[in-house]
Amino acid sequence: MKRPAAVFGFTALITVPAVFFAGQAAAYIGAGICALLCIIFGLTHRRRGFVTALTVCAAVCASFLSYEAAYKLRYEPVKCVDGKTLTVTGTAADFPHTSGDYTVVRLSGCTAGGVKAMGISLYGKQLPDIRPGDTVTVKKAVITAADKNSVFFLHSLSQNNFHSVFSSGKISIRAGERSGLVYRILTMRKTVSERLKISLSKEAAPVADALITGNRSDFTSEFSSGLRVSGSSHIFAVSGMHLSVWTAVLFSAFGSRFFSGRIVSALGIAFVLFFIVFTGQSPSVIRSGIMLLTAFSGNFLRKPSDAMNSLGLSAAIYILINPFAAGNVSFLLSLTATAAVIVTAEFTKHISFKNMFPLIRSVISFITGTLAASVTVTLFTLPVSCFFFGSTSLLSGISSLLCTLPAETTMVSGALGAVLFGTGKLSGFPFYICEICAKAIIKIINALSSLDIFIIPLEAKPTAVFCVSALVIISAAAILTSFNKRAVTACTAAVISAGLCIALTASSFMLPSTEIFISGNKNGDILISENHGESAVVIGMSGSFKSVSAVKREMTRTGRVNADLLILPPGVRLKPRFNSDYAPRDTINSNGTSSLTTENAVLTQTRFRLSDNTCLTYTRRDGFCGCICVSGKYKTAFVFSGKKYPLPEEYLSADIIVFKNGMPENAAASPARKIMLSVSTDENTTYAADTGGIKIVIK
Repeated sequence: MKRPAAVFGFTALITVPAVFFAGQAAAYIGAGICALLCIIFGLTHRRRGFVTALTVCAAVCASFLSYEAAYKLRYEPVKCVDGKTLTVTGTAADFPHTSGDYTVVRLSGCTAGGVKAMGISLYGKQLPDIRPGDTVTVKKAVITAADKNSVFFLHSLSQNNFHSVFSSGKISIRAGERSGLVYRILTMRKTVSERLKISLSKEAAPVADALITGNRSDFTSEFSSGLRVSGSSHIFAVSGMHLSVWTAVLFSAFGSRFFSGRIVSALGIAFVLFFIVFTGQSPSVIRSGIMLLTAFSGNFLRKPSDAMNSLGLSAAIYILINPFAAGNVSFLLSLTATAAVIVTAEFTKHISFKNMFPLIRSVISFITGTLAASVTVTLFTLPVSCFFFGSTSLLSGISSLLCTLPAETTMVSGALGAVLFGTGKLSGFPFYICEICAKAIIKIINALSSLDIFIIPLEAKPTAVFCVSALVIISAAAILTSFNKRAVTACTAAVISAGLCIALTASSFMLPSTEIFISGNKNGDILISENHGESAVVIGMSGSFKSVSAVKREMTRTGRVNADLLILPPGVRLKPRFNSDYAPRDTINSNGTSSLTTENAVLTQTRFRLSDNTCLTYTRRDGFCGCICVSGKYKTAFVFSGKKYPLPEEYLSADIIVFKNGMPENAAASPARKIMLSVSTDENTTYAADTGGIKIVIK
């Protein structure tokens, strides 16, 4: 078999989610089929088929056993601590960073109430000075866990910070050893971040910091939304591109002119290990690091490695060590994107542009290769994007083409400036170049993010049908043409182009409208979002706020990652994990306080502009509580305070009025279409405006 590691790795990648969603039967059936194939191929003396079936069977069994062991030993013992207030102890794994209104530090080797727990994210308004290696003890810690029904459940388990702790009691710290190699590398990372913040502008510093150290905690919610709309998120996910740039610099500095090939390979191995720790040990950088370690080890042993084999080996190693990584978003996107690049390179390496000047030929080759790889990456990552985000961006190719060179220049110049920090003009010039390139990236992303028509909503069934159909068509073309590369390439390009054209056409015909999702009539929490753009509002009508998980799932389904505004019922404290995941610009409590305004301010009326098309007005005065959503020319009013308090004039003029807890007497004079929320129903009910301006979904 030509690529056994690739077969093993990708089989392990598929097995873990199958076991998680379908149960142990999926692994038993898969292993049984492979064992049967092994017997059949063995009896018929088909060696290649026998080896392939045996490899798949081994991958299924190994990944299944690894997942079962991790689930029972790491997750099941700590399920009992969710929602409790206990004493938590752990070792700081990194320096604290800011996330929204909180300071967060990641703890490892934790115990909660005497129970050995997984990694914990500690949230607090004002945390003391905590350094990596310090032992942190939090008394009266409020513990929350990730929602098991969420699509990000495995993602949370894979990051080893499944639980979140909100510090409501005393925090004590016992200083740990501050002289180890890992501590020095993390201190170096923090120093680089601080030097970038000192030397660069407020806008450019987070961009440079993310590209060099992998720290994206300083991104604003607007910039994060722009990254997703423009398809530029992969630029800032530290992985193969970043490692390739630094290894290229390494080979240029310590090439064969000065050292032998084996010494350079050994230096490369050491640098990759350093870089994994320096950038925060994210799954994507670990995956690319293992892949590069395989390549460098092959060069050291004078045995060249195969790219797809190295990719499969890196996936197999990481999944066997941490099986929950099969559900990690960044790991899956990095893995599928790299596979797409390798496949594209196989087809494009034979394409040449003869009879051209070398410079023009290089530019055309770069543009062609980047666009071809970006389109293939979009296709390969469709299932992941559909499952986790509910949408994908068609602008990723353009963003890669425009942002790759400025990003690489930002990395090298920013790192050089940080090394030369304090030397005056010697460090000033690299920082000047870094500032220009970082601001260029920001302008490109802002320009592309305004083209929200290229955000394509993805439903699971149509996406699955397209992927399966494309695979069948391309496979049929390969078989019918005896695997002719040119014919297969042309067929692949035609299938992808047709799919993208259909998706873009469907997106362009979508009317700019606002969807209002009401999750559970008993509770009445609602989500207001637009079908184009990132605007979203979450409103909690009642005091229980129990359906927050349903609201989160609906935000994920509609591709709304960031909420611009959260309006909460009285006395509700939002879970820190929800706050960090959705990063709202503002949080308003219904009892009259706002997190971004004066403490204990009296809230009478708040007008919040979502976009050019949609505006929200939230009112709480004289016992009345409600909100008005205006989308284009259409206006919908929501009344939360029941029938006791009369409707204000602006509510009477709405096109649709949704009532909770009864209808006031003066509402009868309004010609509006009236909807009463009573009890939850088993079936979903949809109320849609005749103009298509506002769609109300009650579940």
